[in-house]
Amino acid sequence: MERGQHPGARWISRGFLEQRIEDQVPEKSAEIVLTARAARARPLAARTLEELGYTNVKSMAGGFSAWKRAGLPLTARTT
Repeated sequence: MERGQHPGARWISRGFLEQRIEDQVPEKSAEIVLTARAARARPLAARTLEELGYTNVKSMAGGFSAWKRAGLPLTARTT
């Protein structure tokens, strides 16, 4: 499942993060764990979220690739 995501994930393209995050995660103190495939996207997304006022932003070491390599469950990606 190449375009899958981990269960419970909400997929937002980095290019649309600023426009869509508040609809997906309205609570600024909610835990957000970034799992982007591209390693450089996670710190950029974290900085953007912090600039938008999100206070509980984390980045998963290895991101989505590490999740997939570990054989953890995947679901179909929703866009």
